[in-house]
Amino acid sequence: MRRKAWLAGLLGLTVTAGVSAQSSAIVDRLERCGGIGDDVRRLACFDALAAELRPGRPEHDPALVQEESADAGDEAIAATIRRLEKRPFGEYVFHLSNGQVWTELEPGRARYRTGLEIRIESTVLGGHVLTTEAGRATRVRRLE
Repeated sequence: MRRKAWLAGLLGLTVTAGVSAQSSAIVDRLERCGGIGDDVRRLACFDALAAELRPGRPEHDPALVQEESADAGDEAIAATIRRLEKRPFGEYVFHLSNGQVWTELEPGRARYRTGLEIRIESTVLGGHVLTTEAGRATRVRRLE
């Protein structure tokens, strides 16, 4: 009887050590995701981790596909602000070097200037985010 109890205890320690190592790896990845400054990339990181942990996950998870395409640059637009307008409620309208015109969805405290290099990326849910060289991000919608 003592031998069975001892084996059960050893088995429990082995399983606990395996779970602990897996939990430690998950915690490390959570901390890495939490350390990402860009809101969109941070959310994509958390979504990818959650998809991996979900049992029976689909092979082509939309969050993972979006993150891969954003990293590859397929969905991103890089341009320079050629002209700025400010709307009555404080939203900026961005006239870009590639001829596109985008507007902020919500006014923020960020300051923009002509000549500033920006990047516009698609989000997981179909929106777009404009990010400056300094890492400031705002949600935008294309006008032209």
